[in-house]
Amino acid sequence: MAIKSPRSKPPLLPERLLVRLWRNRDRRRALRTKDGRRLRVLYPGRPNGGPGPDFRDALIQLGSAPPVQGDVEVHRTSAGWSQHGHHRDPQYNNVILHVVFQHGRGPATRRQDGLPVPVAELAVEEPSVSVHDLHGVPETVCPLVHRWRSRSPKGLRRLLDQAGRRRFLEKSVTFDRALRDDDAEEVMYRGILEAMGYSRNKKPFLDLAHRLPWGVVRSLARAYLGTPRARAIHGVLLKVAGFAESQDEGIRLPGHIAPVDKNTWCTAGIRPSNQPHRRLAGVAILLDRFVDSGLVAGLVPMTELGSTGPLTDALTVVESGVALIGRSRALDITVNVALPLLHAWATRRDDQALVKATLRLYRDAPSLAENEITREMATLLGISGSPMFGGALRQQGLIHLYHEMLREGATESPGP
Repeated sequence: MAIKSPRSKPPLLPERLLVRLWRNRDRRRALRTKDGRRLRVLYPGRPNGGPGPDFRDALIQLGSAPPVQGDVEVHRTSAGWSQHGHHRDPQYNNVILHVVFQHGRGPATRRQDGLPVPVAELAVEEPSVSVHDLHGVPETVCPLVHRWRSRSPKGLRRLLDQAGRRRFLEKSVTFDRALRDDDAEEVMYRGILEAMGYSRNKKPFLDLAHRLPWGVVRSLARAYLGTPRARAIHGVLLKVAGFAESQDEGIRLPGHIAPVDKNTWCTAGIRPSNQPHRRLAGVAILLDRFVDSGLVAGLVPMTELGSTGPLTDALTVVESGVALIGRSRALDITVNVALPLLHAWATRRDDQALVKATLRLYRDAPSLAENEITREMATLLGISGSPMFGGALRQQGLIHLYHEMLREGATESPGP
């Protein structure tokens, strides 16, 4: 009797193809983890274009347990986790699934915080996987997404408009809560500084704003008699940010202000135009413009001019032909900070003219720069590149729907 040779594993694929394989729903239909649990993928996650895990915000369900949300890391074999040093990197402490093409040999997958991570194998029966099989829209089994995709273009535009307005009003409510504890000047200042950090330096920028309040900056700057004043403000920002070893601009900080831990700033892998030092130079010039008038009082009149252009101009900083705060970032601050905060402030003061002005400017604002979430949600809805879905309002609607999708997926009842 002939003895059948054991079925051999297919050859390993490059990781860039494994990433696409993970996104392909047909290749994920009957997955199990290494310890035998059935794996249900509600959403494979959005690709991460920066350092850290390959996918963010994935939604998975293991066996009959409730769905969980977190990151997913992909390697050719299980050993890739430790070979790449992820077990020592806190950036991977939100990973909920390690996806490999073949298990292979290697230590168990554990995060830096010591928690184990389930491992799922993607290896297929076929001897090879065609690159052409890995194209297409990443699918999610969240019912909401399928309902949204089934809408007509007109219905989808209406949905995005409504979602964009809800996101604006939610931001306004968040700012309103902050206004209960602080005046509008400090809240605006913190919002602007946090926005300067993008996603990777938001925390240290916000820490800087708390350690060096706007009231202190204004008082120090008003008392300063030297010129240019923006240079002195820059020196103070650098000092409190933890970048300056000495302070020689003539402004003396109160002794109780301690600097931010320099190690909390992320500089690796960040473009030169987005480095904290450069952003702080732009922030210093921006703040200098509003030392005398105040941030809120200085920005309110610009809401009466019919477009977001004047607000964006006021938040743009170009020095010697170099954009320290570019127009794209200034527009982002206008849409995500200035307008919803002024809406909250006006609502508290029952200033209906300003309330209407902020809503009108938000509705008519031009498109912001795309980000990972807007690109991902546009792909899921099948509207990537369509000019009918442009404008900041609908972009913000995409972000709102993305988080709504995650919320519904996280509360789904366990599958069979």
